[in-house]
Amino acid sequence: MKRFIFIIFTSILVFNSCCDDPVKVPDFKPPETSKVVLIEEFTGVNCINCPGGAEEIKRLKGLYPDNIAAIAIHGGDLSEPLEESKYDLRCEDGEKLVKKWGGNNKPSAMIDRVKFEGEETVPIAGYNFWNDPVVQELKKEPVVNLNGKAEYDAANKTISIEVNIFPLQNLNGNYKLNIALTEDHIIDAQNVKNVGIVKDYEFNHVLRDLVTNWNGDVINESLIENNPVSFKYKYTVTNELWKIENMHVIAFVAGGGEIDNSPVLNAAEIEIEN
Repeated sequence: MKRFIFIIFTSILVFNSCCDDPVKVPDFKPPETSKVVLIEEFTGVNCINCPGGAEEIKRLKGLYPDNIAAIAIHGGDLSEPLEESKYDLRCEDGEKLVKKWGGNNKPSAMIDRVKFEGEETVPIAGYNFWNDPVVQELKKEPVVNLNGKAEYDAANKTISIEVNIFPLQNLNGNYKLNIALTEDHIIDAQNVKNVGIVKDYEFNHVLRDLVTNWNGDVINESLIENNPVSFKYKYTVTNELWKIENMHVIAFVAGGGEIDNSPVLNAAEIEIEN
């Protein structure tokens, strides 16, 4: 073993530096908050830099496993299936989101649908610039919390979804509930920078469909502090290629800002029980 081979050399180094205090690296601690930041990534199978965006989301979810919800939206430029593709990862609602938010610049991502200082658009181009906005959003005190449950009935091929919204203060304005279905572990072709076509690339957080209207469903109920409101939906799965065991429900409340359906107040990722 390498460790055994170098043990004598290491011992000499330790002896010669025994008077130096060891550098202590503090353990990373995720924030203690119920805030879940929503990352909506605009991506495509023919976008050679988009795998870098996927890796950045993976890194962020690793740092904040309970505080990140992600949706990968395939639509617009560079998203048409390749000759080597087995699947078309686009969906109608995804195309509408691309048109509404200007998601043709890829890779780009909306962080809680907030327009940050210094950015010309809500989607932030370049995955190297996503970290700080995520941290900034995590520092915000949530004004609503969300939770819920989702159950799949294989006999009827339906997903029953319940989303509960818990206002933490009185909220005035127009708000919408958005519910998306995503799928992980889809293996298909992706064009990768300096590599070319990778036929067994793994796609995650892929938007399959929106259960609500593509632009959200209006919340008609008053959002009053400590008065929870619940919403129930049934969704029929018609696509035989979807693997329910790899799917999630992403629910989020948005609105109250200058832009329609912006910003996102809070989000939740819900497992689908089989």
